Amino acid sequence: MFNLRPERPDDGPAIEALLDTAFGPGRFAKTAYRLREGVAPVDGLSFVAEEDGALIGSIRYWPVSIGGRPALMLGPIAVLSSQRDPFRVDTPANHRDAQWLAEQVTERLGYRTVHLRGLHYVLLGSIKPDGSQYVNNEANWTWLSEKATLPAHLPRRPWIRTESELSPYTPVLSFQPPVGGVLEAARPRPGR
Repeated sequence: MFNLRPERPDDGPAIEALLDTAFGPGRFAKTAYRLREGVAPVDGLSFVAEEDGALIGSIRYWPVSIGGRPALMLGPIAVLSSQRDPFRVDTPANHRDAQWLAEQVTERLGYRTVHLRGLHYVLLGSIKPDGSQYVNNEANWTWLSEKATLPAHLPRRPWIRTESELSPYTPVLSFQPPVGGVLEAARPRPGR
């Protein structure tokens, strides 16, 4: 069970670590961060969630001005779930699975954007890293969905995940060639 409480000044480093894990280093390039630069979150409207003494969530409001009128901006909202906890997913098995997925896509499709459901069908008949065959069932669809949403900091995950315009519940993965011979996190390409 978690505890929700108002944010305190000493929560700053733990919140930054949580945001780094949730959004990665590219978060500072976002426009919302330009609006927050040099401004403190609104006191009394920023909260954290704790579980077993560890900070696992954060929600903040920031003062902004829209057309010269004071307003509030919500965000970032971050929650460290067990599926995205780097201490739980940065495992040899997840590295192996991410590498396998990257190899399957690049060998079969090249470096391009692919809808996750389409990738599911492309992988049918493949032998997964655990030795089992990838077949058309719910268990394999769930497995693929979990692997496709591994945190971006895993070095063998050479894709970015975006939402599909046609189906917001199924992600689109954009694969890019390795840089310097090493698979690295991909960057978005214009028009994709």
